[in-house]
Amino acid sequence: MSDLQDYPTLKDDLKPFETILNTQIGSPANKMKKRSSGTFSFSRKQVKECFQNAPKSRKPFRPTDEIIFKFYCADHSYTKLKLPLETKVGSLLESTIEKLGLGEDLILCEVKST
Repeated sequence: MSDLQDYPTLKDDLKPFETILNTQIGSPANKMKKRSSGTFSFSRKQVKECFQNAPKSRKPFRPTDEIIFKFYCADHSYTKLKLPLETKVGSLLESTIEKLGLGEDLILCEVKST
């Protein structure tokens, strides 16, 4: 309130600001309002039912399943090969050398799985 002593002309402007602050913060009706973002909101029960009724399309990989391997080169280029999951590392390197036309000095640096 020391500002009011320094600037007495602002006393008339203070009342509207106080009423705005009191209605937004202090009003119990405003505290109980639910925020809505315009998106759907589900209860836990609805989410659980949704997942229980979803088809179980996921299955484990089999060794004979073909997956896509990405092979990155030092110059930041890469190539893709579709090979069976059970393919040995030596066969992977041979296939990559054959596709890229590189020499025999290809080195495996990193293996990642997602």
